[in-house]
Amino acid sequence: MNAEQYGHRWGVSKKTAAQWCRDGRIPAVKVGKEWQIDPTAADAVLPEAQDGRQPRRATAAPAPAPAAKPPVPPRPAPPPRPAKPPADLKIQQPGAGAPTLADAQRARAVYQAERERLALMREKEELVLASEVENVYFTKARELREALLNLATRLAPTLATVSDAAECHRLLTEEHAVALRSLADG
Repeated sequence: MNAEQYGHRWGVSKKTAAQWCRDGRIPAVKVGKEWQIDPTAADAVLPEAQDGRQPRRATAAPAPAPAAKPPVPPRPAPPPRPAKPPADLKIQQPGAGAPTLADAQRARAVYQAERERLALMREKEELVLASEVENVYFTKARELREALLNLATRLAPTLATVSDAAECHRLLTEEHAVALRSLADG
């Protein structure tokens, strides 16, 4: 039975029943976010704490309560947050204090200065867009691919007339060098 059902049984809210569980006034086990209560064991303990009041619904005579588990000690309080946030602009760790207005203004000024520096580099053509680099690279790679694919078509008639292996090697090497030079020359 969950805390809401047990609270209804006693005519109290779910919040009150959950508080009884947290305080250890009734034996209960927390499963996920819900308290699970053994009504027989809880009824055996609770009437003493409720000045003899009985649950709304009559139940069969309660069985003797199993040995109650000792209440779980409360969790220690979390450590206090630092009073003053760190002065650097690094990402703060969870639980750290929030940055001050001065920190935020300094971070904004640093960001704007970096944007202006990049814009100036772009104007001076010291900086190019990645999309422009990708387009040039794609075009050059396509030219090299076409040159290498057409190598056999261009050399086949010449190689058919050459019977010397050294001459064939020289012709192939020259064609490869031409294709690679066109890539290097841009």
